[in-house]
Amino acid sequence: MAAARKVAILGGGKIGESLLGGLLSSGWREPGEVVVTGRREERVAELAERYGVPVTLANAEAVDGAGLIVVSVKPQDIETLLQELTGHVVPEQTVLSVAAAIPTAAIERRLAGEIPVVRAMPNAPSTVHEGIAGICAGAHANDEHMRLAEETLAHLGAVVRVP
Repeated sequence: MAAARKVAILGGGKIGESLLGGLLSSGWREPGEVVVTGRREERVAELAERYGVPVTLANAEAVDGAGLIVVSVKPQDIETLLQELTGHVVPEQTVLSVAAAIPTAAIERRLAGEIPVVRAMPNAPSTVHEGIAGICAGAHANDEHMRLAEETLAHLGAVVRVP
């Protein structure tokens, strides 16, 4: 199903752009299958031009129909982002958070329903696709969600599951 292949990257900063570049350069996703959000019109326009992907300032719009939602915002921006997403994310979607210092339980509490959340902790070399990321499952994430997170993050480097 085409909609399940859609990836929404919420936050087009360094890690978000690095993941975008990895997904596209590997051929794992085509530009039309990825949407990227940002807070500034200039930044999303730059990403659209550089990668040929759809962009938006509206996070809730971006997650519509996405199989995978990557949360790639700074910790101080997570509360605002989750407020925007409440009621727009459904249990059939997987949320992969690379937001620093934000536990899965904090995200799960803010989103309505039993949303599968996987937390990832990529390191700085991930921005040049030579990193390593530790991942762990939230309360509603199963092995299928973990495999999707592993497959996604493998485009930035090695991935290790952490209990």
